[in-house]
Amino acid sequence: MRRPTQTNSDETMREALLLQQLEALAERLGVKVRYGSLEGSGGLCRYGGATHLILNQSLSVSERIEAFVRALRQLDLGAVFVAPKIREMIGEEDGLKRA
Repeated sequence: MRRPTQTNSDETMREALLLQQLEALAERLGVKVRYGSLEGSGGLCRYGGATHLILNQSLSVSERIEAFVRALRQLDLGAVFVAPKIREMIGEEDGLKRA
């Protein structure tokens, strides 16, 4: 018996949910997320006493996910719950930030 194949819409929904989880994690960490018209993909910065993740609004969902993962690798995740799948993507173990 063949297993059903994954459809593009299922993958799109999974990616959208993952992006929402990453956005919520950033919010719990106090990171202000902004999307705008930029040259390049954007990135993490600190100004005005706050941490901001500024991303190009034209990025695809998968590119946004990659940008969140790169940014979150730079932050201390020890004080917040991070879903195991997201922690695996970020490359963290036991809540310790890699140097």
